[in-house]
Amino acid sequence: MSLQKLFNHRSTLIISIGLSLIACDSAVITGTGSTGATGATDLTIGAALASNNLLLDGDFESDSTTWESCSTNGSNSLTSDANAGSQAINVSDGGCIFQNINISAGATYQLSCKAKSSGDSWSSATLAFLDANQQPLDSREQAITSTNYSTYSATLTAPAFSNVAEVLFYSEGSATIDDCQLEEIAVTLPPISIINGSFDDGLDGWEQCQAPGTVEVVDGAAVIANSACISQKIDVSAPVAQSPDNQPMTLSFLCDGVTKVGPEHASFIVAFLDENEQPVATKESPINATTTSSAVRLDAPKTAAYAEVMAYSDATITVGTCSVSNQ
Repeated sequence: MSLQKLFNHRSTLIISIGLSLIACDSAVITGTGSTGATGATDLTIGAALASNNLLLDGDFESDSTTWESCSTNGSNSLTSDANAGSQAINVSDGGCIFQNINISAGATYQLSCKAKSSGDSWSSATLAFLDANQQPLDSREQAITSTNYSTYSATLTAPAFSNVAEVLFYSEGSATIDDCQLEEIAVTLPPISIINGSFDDGLDGWEQCQAPGTVEVVDGAAVIANSACISQKIDVSAPVAQSPDNQPMTLSFLCDGVTKVGPEHASFIVAFLDENEQPVATKESPINATTTSSAVRLDAPKTAAYAEVMAYSDATITVGTCSVSNQ
């Protein structure tokens, strides 16, 4: 049975499965972590450990006891087969190691390590958040599959009541890990926008689906009637890729100066599409006679490459100004 089905990480990280595994319940480790040469947040391949690394002995060079075993089975041993420096850690045959660090709820953290594995057995790296009672709140486990050193990373925002971040490595076969960093980071996503949201340039930038309906711009506002719609497609691949794993990018489609005439259906719509332009998430906000403004907000799945925003009406609606935001 694979670890993915059997094991979700020592006594404090058993979430939904039952593994009889004797684990160390260590005291929480605090401190500023290892000090590197650059003092910068640099997560590129081969980068030196940064001075704001929260992990102690993240490069496994000091022979410290800050990393602890979380299994009575398997093996954890230092090796000279390092990505950089003179040492790395090898975890094998059901072995695992972990380190706990005090963190702040609401902050975003990025774990980045160099790792490799041999054989087909399960090996993984995990970043988890625990509360003050060592109960798991959220986690990301990533399989270590490359046979040469590769970068494995996870970015998570600590949920409410988070007290501890736990970094854990496990292998049923053999995995070697080196140059690990855990950093608090500021997440600023690339902005997104639409073209001609004020309709100053007519319908420039907007696609129309107007048969049998009508779409026109009157006095600086879009008038949409009789089963017509206007839409725009936006490339959101960059902000989606840079959003934390457990904090999706949220797109807001905002429209003001809205009026509606007639009882028929009308709505604002946000949809996310994958790289093949197939829908992966959709949200619709109906427009009624009292609607003067509307905001449709939708979280982007990690598979989203594009967003499409749309105003549709079987009745007659007038829309003054529209915009999008992911901030």
